[in-house]
Amino acid sequence: MPNTKKKPVKRYTKAAVKPFVKKGSKLLLSRALNKVGASNPRVKSHVKCGDEVVVIAGADKGKISKVLEVYQNGKILVEGVNIKTKHKKAYAPGQESEISKVESPIYASNVMIWDETAKKASRVGKKVLENGKKVRISKASGEQLD
Repeated sequence: MPNTKKKPVKRYTKAAVKPFVKKGSKLLLSRALNKVGASNPRVKSHVKCGDEVVVIAGADKGKISKVLEVYQNGKILVEGVNIKTKHKKAYAPGQESEISKVESPIYASNVMIWDETAKKASRVGKKVLENGKKVRISKASGEQLD
């Protein structure tokens, strides 16, 4: 007997949400994070690990820091940004409870690449070199990022 299971219908939202399946087998995707019409929907991001970025929205607006990690749900971990307080309880006798500060991920749309030569936030463009290699460039100064 042939497989009669239907593929989920793709629906796009403006909000930055990670992909999930709603009732009635509708796959909800973010127009901000996913390429519309792609057969394999995955999050697109303009930043990579090690990039120097400036936060443009939120409580830490204006901070310039390094990207530590890029996640597949459209979030990134930035050094010293979005710090949360974690309370750890002592479970064993002789062990002390502690309060620690931990960095939490933020959406990649809340940061821009920091251009050191122009000394300002910059958008990211792509350029194909003569040898056929595609590289990222800074729109503010035109310098190569990769």
